[in-house]
Amino acid sequence: MNFHNIDAPNPQENGAGSMLIAYCSGNHTDTELETKVYTWEQFALRMSKPTEGGKYGSYIIRGGKLLKPKRGDGNLLEAELFVIDGDSSFDPETGEVFTGIDDDEPNPEKKVKGSCVPIEVAAAALGRLGYKYVIHTTHTHTPGVLNKWRAYIPAKMANKDELVAVANYVIAQLRGGGCYVELVSEMTVMEQPWFLPRVKPKYRGSFVHSASLVGKTIDVQAAVSWYAAEQQRNAAEDHAEPAAPRAEYSGTKFISDFNSKATEGDFQRLLLGTGLYTFAGRSGSKLRFMAKTSETKTPGVSVFRSRKGGDLMACSHHGAHDPLSGGGGMTFFDLVALFTYGGDQKRAFEHVKREAGAWTEAGSGKVNSDEFAKEPGEASADDGLAATLRAVWNPWREHAVPAFPMDVLPPDVARYVEARAIETGACGSAIAMCVLTASSAAITHEAKAYLKPGKHFPVSPRLWSAIIGPPSAKKSPAIDGAVSPLILSQKQIQAAQWRSWKEQQEEDGKKRNSRPELTKYTDNDMTPEGLVDTLAYQPRGLLVVADELSGFLTSFDRYGAGKGASAGRAVWLQAYNGGYYAATRSSRIVPPVENLSVSVLGGIQAERLKELGGLTSDGLLQRFLPVWMSKPALDSNSFDHNAWRGWRDRTEGLLTIGKFSTELVSEAQKDRQRIAEFLFNLGQVESEGAAWQGFVGKLPGVWGSLALIMHCLWEPQVGTGIKGENAKRASRLVEDFLLPHGLAFYREIAGGSQADNRNIAGFLAGWTEPTIKARDFVRGPRCCRGVGPDSIWKQLQPFEAGGWLLPVHLGMANREWKIRPRLAEMFAAELEKHRTALAAVQDKIRGFSDD
Repeated sequence: MNFHNIDAPNPQENGAGSMLIAYCSGNHTDTELETKVYTWEQFALRMSKPTEGGKYGSYIIRGGKLLKPKRGDGNLLEAELFVIDGDSSFDPETGEVFTGIDDDEPNPEKKVKGSCVPIEVAAAALGRLGYKYVIHTTHTHTPGVLNKWRAYIPAKMANKDELVAVANYVIAQLRGGGCYVELVSEMTVMEQPWFLPRVKPKYRGSFVHSASLVGKTIDVQAAVSWYAAEQQRNAAEDHAEPAAPRAEYSGTKFISDFNSKATEGDFQRLLLGTGLYTFAGRSGSKLRFMAKTSETKTPGVSVFRSRKGGDLMACSHHGAHDPLSGGGGMTFFDLVALFTYGGDQKRAFEHVKREAGAWTEAGSGKVNSDEFAKEPGEASADDGLAATLRAVWNPWREHAVPAFPMDVLPPDVARYVEARAIETGACGSAIAMCVLTASSAAITHEAKAYLKPGKHFPVSPRLWSAIIGPPSAKKSPAIDGAVSPLILSQKQIQAAQWRSWKEQQEEDGKKRNSRPELTKYTDNDMTPEGLVDTLAYQPRGLLVVADELSGFLTSFDRYGAGKGASAGRAVWLQAYNGGYYAATRSSRIVPPVENLSVSVLGGIQAERLKELGGLTSDGLLQRFLPVWMSKPALDSNSFDHNAWRGWRDRTEGLLTIGKFSTELVSEAQKDRQRIAEFLFNLGQVESEGAAWQGFVGKLPGVWGSLALIMHCLWEPQVGTGIKGENAKRASRLVEDFLLPHGLAFYREIAGGSQADNRNIAGFLAGWTEPTIKARDFVRGPRCCRGVGPDSIWKQLQPFEAGGWLLPVHLGMANREWKIRPRLAEMFAAELEKHRTALAAVQDKIRGFSDD
């Protein structure tokens, strides 16, 4: 990286001026500010000098024009800096966000989940855009392992609306140039505190800083205009419809069929093949491209699926210099005609007719083999909803699941999650899910949200969550911290109830009751009978915490199999749904339960998942929301010690909410209908098995519970309707977090052990023929030997779902598969490690034999 001499002013700087920046000499818990005046050279110089120590310390905010000298909402009148928080990046192909984990572990495979783009890439991208900038690595940066940095660009912004526009504008410019930085919520907060450069002592010599003292500031008005136009473009795209086939060709239906079978990969190859565009990644469900002639350097071409017809379309919002501009939405046939045949529709039509002959005829019982010729991760031609299910699976890699979207949580709750993760080293996503589940129990289960008009489809704030990780993944610290405020409140209220009961006993002079009725917010080991007894006088529900979930789930037959076990399971199945429950016992009278309702939170080791396979028959397992834990980090003392107090206060507030009911406002209702349709269609995908379909079928109700929980967390007045913002938060949790974790969970249950899967993968990658038959497996990997051809499909299910194998015939009677080409090339590094390990084991065995 090239460094400027920032100790002296640069005479070539354009328009050297000064800016006001508010500064706090304490740490992030202090709000007292003082304003300082900086030239750009002075600011760059200050940012080049890091302080050794922990993460938290003195900070600045993005401006210094204040109503009063304190940090607070609405107190900053004008911002002078746009700050890029280089904490996370995203995969331009899939849209997956890589947040990263700060760690001292030297082995990146053990501790690092992902990071931002390298600081050198970001600095080069800012330089190409011509901006003045200052960029430096942050405290969480780990040299050679984890990319974490922060960049500053001068920009005068009068309010948050301008800040949001600038954030979207600059990030779009960076992505258009191939720098895939994720836009995080902190970038759009006016009063966001930004720590001055700090480094861990051992990384002092690896601090990286660079500055451009010449260049331009951000044109805020241009950004505002661009962002307003971008919102209008998105709205227009959401309602765009593909043009009807030309009249002279429409009778054949070849064009409409051709368009319906086009994939995202088809559009991408065609656009990039012209040499006129660069790929700028995925934005939600849309692909973005930038014309190389773009003046704003922002992606102006979208590939999206029309709402009504469902066909993919391309649309350009670049100027007249772009050949796609001016024509509205263009189908794949339109693109082929324009770029392949110079606009000659007739020649393009002849091309379509030739392509039609290669398609499989409907009803033949054969699978379309062209589907398997696509590049890994490419969308399906006929099933866009399930395209993500068929991304090529890597059996040597730990489950690639996304992180919890922390911005769906209120700031005080998110601060607790971050602090607890630093304090214990436990997975932040697991802690966040534990917090949500504890919230679901703190809110009374008498609360109801009606998801359909006319007070239909009621749901309560009830969640069942399963935290999955190895024995050392720190499941217990994640669970214990989230539940601790509930336990503290329970102790306090039970102590008062116990004293009251004792006083009453002394006054009466006799024991009228065998035991006091003590309020329970949480319990650890409840039999079905104990659950019914507790909830008979407590309709608010409670949280059952099972430190080892597999023991809890298999405990229903602890008193014997058969009828007793079935009855126990029936109680818990009812407890998931809530509502009235009447129990009959021969030994004593049991009062009816007005609301048999519980939330459940527990941990489980991944190695024991196979034991749960039999629990899917009645849907018990599918009621749980599985969350895969990332590998633990080293615990630290450098965490926010006051964060737990905020979580405790939040829990106490939730406990005070009484019985209420609410409905979705119109905007939230639209989001519910959208996600209900999405989940319904996703649930029709049979390749993942019946258990997966059952899990997806439960998610519309889970969505309602999450929306209700978000309503209680974010809205101080719960008497209002559930707003669109909280509905969208619930949708993000379901679509971007719970679905990928659930998919990994059910693939793990359906497939063989990790070792078996890797042996099968090594065998497949070395197979030289384009197809393979069931009998070939029986003579192949040891785990397949002795398995009959009628049963081998069970072990191959994850390879079918994961994109390795394509069955020649549909159904379980299939005995032959096509193999994805180039598997050995795709997984060369993993195969080499796998074969080396196998060879070492074989050498050891031979050594024992020789002895």
